[in-house]
Parts: sequence; structure tokens; C-alpha cells
Amino acid sequence: MYSRADITLDDRMEIVSRFWRFGTEHGVVAQLAEEFRTSRHFVYDLADRVKDSLDWRKAGRPVVDHTQEELAQLRQRIRELEADCEQLSGQLAVERDRAREQRFRLLLETGLCPVSEDKIAGCVSKMMMVC
Repeated sequence: MYSRADITLDDRMEIVSRFWRFGTEHGVVAQLAEEFRTSRHFVYDLADRVKDSLDWRKAGRPVVDHTQEELAQLRQRIRELEADCEQLSGQLAVERDRAREQRFRLLLETGLCPVSEDKIAGCVSKMMMVC
């Protein structure tokens, strides 16, 4: 077996090159270790050190994390929807009060004005329809 000092730079480059090209195939590391008369551990160690020194990454730009921006936008949208909900509930309360006031006003008008029983019945039936 060669010692690490006996393996030339060209041999090391060949080992790394073939490891990264064919490393997924079965028996490649054992074949490299046998061919260059070294251990499998040396092949793995050499490949890891070269990978770490070159900082190999996948092609393309790294993915930018936009989650914080998206969360801020969603929180803003929630605040807007809650404000709309409060506004609409206030409008609903005003409309309900207005309907009650109109029924009460109609009742007072019919009670104070001299009208026929038919008109009072008609007003009461209209009042019941509004409810």
C-alpha cells in the first residue's frame, strides 16, 4: 500500500474526479482504493476535504427567504380585515337601531293621529313585515 505521501497530486485529482463522477455506483470506492493501493477511508476523506475546500454548491442562486415579508403582509391584511369587520358591525348596529326607531315612530304616529282602523291594521302589518 502507498502511504499518503506516495500518492501524487495528479493521482489525488484523479481519485476525486472519478469519485464525484461515479461515486453513486456500487463498488467505485473499493475499486479506487484498490487501484491506487490505499484505503477506502482515504478516498472518502480526500473527497470530503476537496468538497469542503471548494465549497461545492448546487447550481444557481441560493433561495431567498421571503417568509418574514410574507408574514408581515399577512398580518397587515388581518388588521385591515378586522378593521373592516368592526366598521361593518357598527353599520349593522346603526341599521338595526334605525329600523327600531322607524317602527316606534310609525307606532306613535298611528297612535296620535286620528285614522281609521283599516289604516292602523295596514301600518301594523307593514311594521310586522319590516321586523
